[in-house]
Amino acid sequence: MEILFEDKELIVVIKERGLLSEENPAKPNMVTSLRELTKSEIYPVHRLDKDVGGVMVYAKTKKAASELSKQAGDRTMKKTYLAFIHGTPEEKSGMLEDLLFFDKSKNKSFVVKKERRGVKKALLNYKVVSEKDGNSLVEVELLTGRTHQIRVQFASRKMPLYGDRRYGAKDESRIIALWSKEISFLHPATGERMKFEKMSEEEIAELIEKGRIGPLDGFKSRFGKPYTASLELTDDYQVKFNFGPKVEEVVPLEDLQKNPYVGECPICKGKVYATNTMFV
Repeated sequence: MEILFEDKELIVVIKERGLLSEENPAKPNMVTSLRELTKSEIYPVHRLDKDVGGVMVYAKTKKAASELSKQAGDRTMKKTYLAFIHGTPEEKSGMLEDLLFFDKSKNKSFVVKKERRGVKKALLNYKVVSEKDGNSLVEVELLTGRTHQIRVQFASRKMPLYGDRRYGAKDESRIIALWSKEISFLHPATGERMKFEKMSEEEIAELIEKGRIGPLDGFKSRFGKPYTASLELTDDYQVKFNFGPKVEEVVPLEDLQKNPYVGECPICKGKVYATNTMFV
């Protein structure tokens, strides 16, 4: 599990897809995993859907949990997401406002027209970052925290998230294209504004808009040998770097065993290492 920050009060981590964000003794969850990892108490202060990954903060004391939960409720805590959606909003940026009802028996949220018991207002801001092949990459700032909020608000406008079959997507992806990319809050002890981000939308947009997702040529290893490669986005919006030839044809195998560093990607200046998969 990747830890972005940790002190006596809190821990900021990258939640893995498939784990519940809240404690559940019967299912794999982040709270139990973090307790085992840190050997300390862990308190959830906000949530992510099980099939969604990305940046999250957890408290390590009851006092910190109370303060961070308050910030999550009064919007002092800022949460930003990236989503791939089918289609493109008419307005390139704006606010979506709906009334949502969550049906526990169906584990699904619905947009409704009238307020009644169990109905809650849902608000989010969005902006289109990039468009490609009829799909759009959007950045979303949540203003409320309703169950499946981003997913149902876009789906109700006939723009379901890529891979989100529960809300009407027809593609073949088994991964919901939603990622918690940034969170900011006031440190519960110091009051300092803290911000943590994993893969900015500018980096992704540049890769998509400039055609840098796909075949690439002319790279050179640290030995000067040329090789072909391709870039693609992984399920969590990281950049995957694939070699054309076998890696040992570019860098001697015996040398890789001593030093797995292959070379530098000229696009993002990231270091490329020889592992089972190549990540920039």
